[in-house]
Amino acid sequence: MTTGSTNTDMNPSGGSGLALYTKHDASGPGPEVILEDYSTASHELNLNGTYTADQAYPDFTVYAWSLGVTGAVHATVTCQGIPTPITMPTFPVVQAGSTTGALTMTLSEAPGSGLTVTPTATGLTFTPPTIAFGAGSSSQTFTVTANNGATPGAATISYALGGADAAQYVTPANSSLTVLGTISPPAYPALIQGSTSATLTMIASAPGNVSVTPSATGLTFAPSTLNFSSGATQSFTVTAASNAGPGAIAVSYALSGTSAAVYVAPSPGSITVNRPVPTVTSISPTSGPAAGGTSVTITGTDLTGATAVTFGATAAASYTVNSATQITAVSPANAAGTYDMTVTTAGGTSTTSAADQFTYIAAPTVTAISPAAGVEAGGTSVTLTGTGFSNATAVTFGATAAAGFTVNSATQITATTPAGAGRVDVRVTTGGGT
Repeated sequence: MTTGSTNTDMNPSGGSGLALYTKHDASGPGPEVILEDYSTASHELNLNGTYTADQAYPDFTVYAWSLGVTGAVHATVTCQGIPTPITMPTFPVVQAGSTTGALTMTLSEAPGSGLTVTPTATGLTFTPPTIAFGAGSSSQTFTVTANNGATPGAATISYALGGADAAQYVTPANSSLTVLGTISPPAYPALIQGSTSATLTMIASAPGNVSVTPSATGLTFAPSTLNFSSGATQSFTVTAASNAGPGAIAVSYALSGTSAAVYVAPSPGSITVNRPVPTVTSISPTSGPAAGGTSVTITGTDLTGATAVTFGATAAASYTVNSATQITAVSPANAAGTYDMTVTTAGGTSTTSAADQFTYIAAPTVTAISPAAGVEAGGTSVTLTGTGFSNATAVTFGATAAAGFTVNSATQITATTPAGAGRVDVRVTTGGGT
C-alpha cells in the first residue's frame, strides 16, 4: 500500500519529462518496469492508478528525467509502503490449570508468501506455539492454557514475527491476559463429635498475598485463617464440637488480602460429623440364670440415645438409659453360655471385649439322692447327683437349709440333713436358679 512520497526536486525549472519505476503486483508473476511521461505544469507524478490500496508493496523510488536537458535528473520521488497490522483477540480471564476456548488472530491483508506469529508469556502455553499464516490466509485460531503454577494477575504477552513476509507487517503491541489463582481444600474426613482431625493441607495454585478463612457451624479451624504469602501449601486441623451436627456440616470460604481479587474462592464444601461410637467398660452382675430376668448395670461412654441393648444376638427384655455413662438392662432368656453385651446408638455399636461379657447359667437339676431317708434329728450325710452344681449357693431340705454342704463337682454335692420330719424335696440353688 503506497501512502505518499518524499519529492526531491533537483531541477524545478525543467519542463516535461519521463519517469522510470517498477510496479509490484501481488497478482502477477513479478515486478514490471514502468516508463511514463509527466506534464510541464506539475512536477508531481500521479501513481494512484498504478498502485492500489488493497495490496502491500515494498518501498520503491521513482526516477524522473527532464526532456529539456539531456541526462538531467528532474526529480526523485521515494514512495513508502505501510506495514500491515495484525489484530489480536480480546483475551478472556483464565483460571490456573484451565484452557481458553478457540481464539482468533486476524490480518487486514493476507500475506503473499507466508507469515508466522509467535506469542510468549510467563506461565502461559499457546497452542499451537507459533501461529502460521500461509499465502492468502488472513485468520488463524489458537488457544491459551494458564499453567498450574502461573502467577495470578495480569500476564504480559509479547509477539515475534517470522516468515517471508514478516517485514510487511507490524509486530503487535504487547497484550495482557488475567490469570486467576485457585485454592483447593482437602478431602475432609468424617469427624466424631468432640474430636480433632489429623493435619490437613490446603493448596493454592501459586503463593500470593491472599488469605482463606473457612467457617462452619460447630467446627473450629486451627489456624482460623490460612495465609498463602509464604507458600502455596498451608496446614491446618478441624475440631468438631461435642454437640456439632450430627450429619453434613456446610463449610464456606472467604478470601482476603491485597491479591484476593486474582484468586478464586474455593467452592463451598461439607464435613460429616458423626456421633461417637458407644463403649461398654463394665457390667454388673456378670452372670444370671438362663431363664433371664437379671437386672444388669452397664457402665461405659456415649450411651445417650441408645437404640438397642443386646445379650449376644438377643435384645434385652428392657433397658433404661440412666445417663451418658450408664444403662440398666434386663437380661432376656438365653441358652447357657457367655455372651457379649453391646449398646447401639446413632454413632454405631460398641466394640466387644472381655469387659462386656455376661454368662448365662443353666438351672441345676437333681437326678438322685443317697440315702433317701435319715433320722429326724438330722445329721445324715446325703450325696446329691445331678447337673449344674458348680457355684451352688444353697441346698435345702424342704424349706430348711442343709446343715452344711460341699460341692464335689458340677454333678455331685454332699449335704448334711437338718432336723426335720416327713418327706421333703431336696433342692440346689446356683446362679442359674433353683
